[in-house]
Amino acid sequence: MVLKLKNYLVQALEKALFSLILTIPIALILIELAYKERGYWAIGGEWLFTLFLFIWGCKNV
Repeated sequence: MVLKLKNYLVQALEKALFSLILTIPIALILIELAYKERGYWAIGGEWLFTLFLFIWGCKNV
C-alpha cells in the first residue's frame, strides 16, 4: 500500500515537472511573438537552443 502511494506521488511529481518544462517555453514563445509584432525581438533565439539541449539531455539520461 505504501509502495503504491509512493509510486503515485513520484508519477505526480514527474508530470508536474514535465508540465512546468513545457509551460515556460510556451510562455517565452508568446512573449517573443508579442514583441516581434512591435518590430523587435525580446529575448533572442539562444534560449530555444538551450532548452532543446536541456530536454534532449534529460531524455537521454
